[in-house]
Amino acid sequence: MSSDGEDGADEDPRVATLMEFAEMHTGGDGVWSGGASTFADRLDALGVDGAVAYGGILGVKGLARAHFAAMALLDEDADGGLAGSVKLRRVPLKGVVDSGGEHAALHLLAAIEAFVCVECEGEVKAGEVKNFGRTLKALWEWDVVPEDAVAAWVADENAARQLTVQVGDARKLREAGETFLHWVREGGSDEED
Repeated sequence: MSSDGEDGADEDPRVATLMEFAEMHTGGDGVWSGGASTFADRLDALGVDGAVAYGGILGVKGLARAHFAAMALLDEDADGGLAGSVKLRRVPLKGVVDSGGEHAALHLLAAIEAFVCVECEGEVKAGEVKNFGRTLKALWEWDVVPEDAVAAWVADENAARQLTVQVGDARKLREAGETFLHWVREGGSDEED
């Protein structure tokens, strides 16, 4: 999993608790072994009131919930990068979206955007930005987020602003989002990955 700053002071301690919980429910192959609601139930039991991300308080509870989930469940070092991590952890990610209310999918996309733009660095970040369409495809193919949520996220380049994503980075990811949406609307042929 990614680091959360050199001393961890910029991240809410509940993220570490959720990371440990996620590891306890993950097999040796990296696949989630718990039920669909197991992670979401633990997340909701911990709560998100006063959530801290990147040194600031998150005012939108749904975004804080999604941020906690992304930080605890995703790993850019997984086989296949972030898209591979989505495949391995699709069950709890879907559980978080399904139990998170009306904007949960949009919030998860914003949290994943921040994961790429803030957590990843250097060549890893460049690779994840370049391959963000694959991450969107994994989220969509595994029914974690619907097409309309991706379209709403693409339309809002400030979706992850509270998570310190810079506009330039947001625009790069939205280009991948636009390409992905075009691919979906054209029938989703695997030839255009």
